Amino acid sequence: MGEEEKEYPSEIELKEDSKKEVNLSMERSKKNGKTALFVLVLFAMLFSFALGGAACYVYYFSYPGLQFLKRETQGTQKEEINLARVSKKLGELQDLIQKYYLYTENGINAENDIYKGLLNSLLEDDPYAAYYTKEEIDETINQQKGVYQGIGATVSESEEGPKVEFVYPDSPAEKGGLQAGDVILRVDGISVKDLSLTYIVENLVKGVEGSSLEMIVKRNGEELTLRITRGKVVIPAVEYGDPAEMLKDDSLPKGKIGYLSLRGFYMEAVDEFISQYEEKVDGKDEALIIDLRGNPGGDVEAATKLLDYFLPDHLSKPEKKATEESGAIQSKTDREFKAGDTLLLYTEDKNGNGKDWYCEDGHEVDMPIVILVNQNSASASELFSGAMQDYGRAIVVGTQSFGKGIVQTVRSFPDGSAVEFTTHYYFTPAGRNIHKVGITPDIKVEIPEADSNSYVQDRAKDSQLKKAAETLYTNFIHG
Repeated sequence: MGEEEKEYPSEIELKEDSKKEVNLSMERSKKNGKTALFVLVLFAMLFSFALGGAACYVYYFSYPGLQFLKRETQGTQKEEINLARVSKKLGELQDLIQKYYLYTENGINAENDIYKGLLNSLLEDDPYAAYYTKEEIDETINQQKGVYQGIGATVSESEEGPKVEFVYPDSPAEKGGLQAGDVILRVDGISVKDLSLTYIVENLVKGVEGSSLEMIVKRNGEELTLRITRGKVVIPAVEYGDPAEMLKDDSLPKGKIGYLSLRGFYMEAVDEFISQYEEKVDGKDEALIIDLRGNPGGDVEAATKLLDYFLPDHLSKPEKKATEESGAIQSKTDREFKAGDTLLLYTEDKNGNGKDWYCEDGHEVDMPIVILVNQNSASASELFSGAMQDYGRAIVVGTQSFGKGIVQTVRSFPDGSAVEFTTHYYFTPAGRNIHKVGITPDIKVEIPEADSNSYVQDRAKDSQLKKAAETLYTNFIHG
């Protein structure tokens, strides 16, 4: 054996070298295999990670998942509507109705109520959010212009029940015997004490022209039964008068002070107001009272048109008042305003973006002015009063106004329907937002409780109008 080993030393060495090469090759193969296995495992891990991440993304950040994540992280905080879930459930409900509902479904009403329900979900924060059908839009426009089918009376809430505040002259209500101060007890046999004013007006009072209703009212402690025939009611947008004659006050000079009331801020009303001013006040009277009591507002563009008419084109932006009302919304804007141009108002959305309005018509009214406001003066009427007050161009008399410093945007759809909800805050030229605060009068005057139901029809009891006329006469006309 030893010889054999010696006999073939070179062969043995060759075999050993071959073994080394084979072993080296095997080692390389093993290493390559390990490398490939490592790469494969690494790839699998990366793939699993990516797949898991994608699954997590889909679960948490797809629309339904995102809502779940929001609920988990925000607890009871509000979340956006889950349209996928809603659509699915609506489909299931529709299937049930089609299969089992005994009567015929009214699809149009169902659709409108779905849209109304969506907007009604905003009412907790936004009482002005609403969805309108085409018919409701037309009716709203007519009501804004003071034209509607009804009886022609305004009512307010009281502890006793709905109280009549004002009965329009020559209206169905006046013809039927209804008077300011009456407390409505029943309409067509239905007690209204615990019903909302909106429900009473929309469902019990309004109706087809020529139809009638039975109204039981309490007047001076007695119950009276009235029969009122509904009809077309047209409320004048503007009323003119001479305060001395209206108040029946001989201490005030006649023909010196003009009086104009404005029922609402829409373009036709503002055009009528300007026309009445130019015809009956301009060049004839020495001072003017603008009555915006009970004016609920209207169109921002209409308000700025009237402001543009009264204010000169070039006034410096007034300084912000040092004693701002507590709780007032503060402006977030850092945008520049036009220097030298009269700023009428500006708006801001939730991101601080908005629009500015400026004077540009080249016209102004240069006479002493008093503006009358009360708790029912809102929105555009506050915008007008606030701007005139900021520039010192009018004295505001009355009581704290309603406090609506927000702007609603109306978007129309091709079928004539529309949606409305709040989109902006508005600010007066001095940067005041009066939302839930109101305009504070320069001279505060209350209407006595005893005259609160009759002063509109008997101006001799109108203490606010009297104070306005006396202020103008004493400070600007007398002597």
